[in-house]
Amino acid sequence: MGLEILFATCRARGCLLLPLLLVGGVVLPANSLVSAADLVKFQTVMDADPEVVLTETESVFSDKLLPLWLQALQQPDSDFQRQAAETIARAHAKGMAGLAESSSVLITTLRAADAHPALQLACARALVALGIEEAAEPLFAVTKGGSLDMALLVEPALARWRFAPMREIWLKNIQDVNCPLQRLKLAAQGLGLSGDQEAAAALRERLVDAGQQYGDTTSSRLALARALARLQTEGLEEDARRLAEQEGPAHLVDRLVAGQLLSRHTSQETSKLLAQLAVDPFPSVACVALQRLTEIDPDTAVEPGWVALDSPDAKLRKLGIQSIEQQADKSVVDRLAEMMNDKHTEVRTQARMALLELAQADKALDPLVRAAAEAMLGTDFWRGQQQSILLLAALDHKRAAGRLVQLLDFPRPEAYVTAAWALRELRVATALPAMFRKADRAVRAGATSGMEPGGPEDMQCCYLLEAFGLMGYQEAEDLLWRCVPKNYDLGPETRAAGIWSLGKLATGKRDDKLATAMVERLTDVEELFVEIDRVRFMAAITLGRLQYAEASDATGIKAQAVEALKKYFNRNVVTPLDFGCGWAIGQIEGEPIDRLAPRKVFQMGWFLEPLKP
Repeated sequence: MGLEILFATCRARGCLLLPLLLVGGVVLPANSLVSAADLVKFQTVMDADPEVVLTETESVFSDKLLPLWLQALQQPDSDFQRQAAETIARAHAKGMAGLAESSSVLITTLRAADAHPALQLACARALVALGIEEAAEPLFAVTKGGSLDMALLVEPALARWRFAPMREIWLKNIQDVNCPLQRLKLAAQGLGLSGDQEAAAALRERLVDAGQQYGDTTSSRLALARALARLQTEGLEEDARRLAEQEGPAHLVDRLVAGQLLSRHTSQETSKLLAQLAVDPFPSVACVALQRLTEIDPDTAVEPGWVALDSPDAKLRKLGIQSIEQQADKSVVDRLAEMMNDKHTEVRTQARMALLELAQADKALDPLVRAAAEAMLGTDFWRGQQQSILLLAALDHKRAAGRLVQLLDFPRPEAYVTAAWALRELRVATALPAMFRKADRAVRAGATSGMEPGGPEDMQCCYLLEAFGLMGYQEAEDLLWRCVPKNYDLGPETRAAGIWSLGKLATGKRDDKLATAMVERLTDVEELFVEIDRVRFMAAITLGRLQYAEASDATGIKAQAVEALKKYFNRNVVTPLDFGCGWAIGQIEGEPIDRLAPRKVFQMGWFLEPLKP
């Protein structure tokens, strides 16, 4: 269904149109549940002005750890040894350096004739994690007679290290009719990674299976195809053609294998075969083919890309968007605008990003993209509205402000929160009175009925209040002051934004009343119900924006502000509140607080560690 039909249906009903969901025979409105994936989290301006800079941390490992673990590896208790080996692997994952010194002890423990299988597996895991190629031979020895778990761990590493003796076993497994499934897949993966061109013939023989003697499963055939494609990047077109010609559900795997065989080919014949597979009725086949076709021959991928847009498969629709973008004309713009209302989040996001790229790359398409986005914005389809808002904000399309103001009262948070954010970004002065009325209603309602902390209403109001501070909207000052008193019912983001905006409006001015109120918010931690740190953080920032009389002034507010800021300032700067206090002190006293070197944090919690790091 095109945009015109969607819009006409909406206008004909003369009311809000939202998709319906049928559950157990009962029709429910789709907005009865809000998906977290559909709510975009935008950065608040107050966290970027000033930019919060916390002291970095540096992980430190005690020099006493490795000697302890090496001693444990040489103990007679196999469980103690196993824990030591596992700890070495875990420490490597956490960034501990110098662990390669343990390789000789790990290899010795691995080779021990009486070593428990669990201990051998732990030693092998540590050696593989450390990338000790000198351990290839002992690892190979334990793998030959070891468990499948050992093979799954070691064989991919031997393939990366190009360990030649392992290839003979892999070739033998490829030719073995009765080779277990996992062993066969490991053999295919190993030969593919090894780069052994001689293995291509054996892989192809089993994959084609002209005599029907192997009867491999789907996953086995696909593993063989991926390995063969990795080794042979040309010359497989004829095999792929024979497989691609097999039609119907019964030959689905054949067509999947055909797509995998061509995954590294670039010939014209490859493009023809991929174009055929890209319109396969099964999305699993079409996805593989269309993705590769778009990479090697974007022009040929356009036609199957249009077909993919009507697929019930979200991944295929997303690939279709990438394919038709190459065409870059009005029909593409219109179709992508429609796709911004897709039910799948990633698909509609991809459509929006494609439209943005078209508008930025081609000046002739820019007005078409804006018009199409405005058209979708004018509907009552929340998915399309959200994406259109994001697109128009990225294009700095200020003409959308009127519709955005209307959407502030839309039922779905995906639309009304995004609209508030966009109005903050676009900064259209004529929209300020309407934004003020909405924020005023929201603050009044939140102060009595409550706001979910960080919820949609809290974030919408936060973005609106930030806009007042950014745009210097003095008419909102009384509203912003209502966010200052401690009120747990009013959302913390709303209160923080109100205080931040008060500071922006008063930047460079002397305002003892505001300074006194901010000191009260910052120091309100002595009672049973303390002030929220988020609010205290913004109170500190606001104190740093104000001008003060000398400390000897009758009010003494400068001295009070500095005293309060220094009281709650932690030089380690581990929280935003610490930063806010330090930044404000620097602003007031004219000397920025020196940043500390990264804090050293000893990594602890190991199974065996020294009493003192």
